[in-house]
Parts: sequence; structure tokens; C-alpha cells
Amino acid sequence: MNERDAEGVLRFGVEVTARANVEALEPILRAGQGSGEFREFDTELMALTLKSAIDAAIVRLARPPRLTLAECVRELTTLARLATRQES
Repeated sequence: MNERDAEGVLRFGVEVTARANVEALEPILRAGQGSGEFREFDTELMALTLKSAIDAAIVRLARPPRLTLAECVRELTTLARLATRQES
């Protein structure tokens, strides 16, 4: 868990994984904005928000009263759709 790259940056761990997830999501959000499918918003903040929501859903899968995976997916999909959609 403490392995570092040549620059001294951690290669594994929660922070590294979270940053990688956010960095992978940001280009998708920017592409959606570029195509006009998504409204304008700060892509880093939105990626962090969605990542946090996914992390919270994982907790709800394990803690009574448990949600099913299908329920979590449905709610997270709805959240993302409402948060990113163009204003009507």
C-alpha cells in the first residue's frame, strides 16, 4: 500500500483510486458538455459528487435495511441524469 512511483507519489490506496476514478470520469462529462447533451457545470466537482454518491451507495448495499444493487443503480442513474441534463 505504500509503494511509490519514481516521483514519490503513492501507486495504490484509497486516495489514488479515488483520484483515478475522478480523472476517468471528467473526460466523459466534458464530452457530454461538448456534444450538448449535458449542461455546463464544473466537471471536477461533478465527478467528485458522483464518485461520492457511488461510495455512499456501496455502504447502503451492506447496511440494513439493505438496498439491492438494482435499486442503487436506478437511484444513481437518476441522480446523474438529473444533475447533468440540459435545462428545459
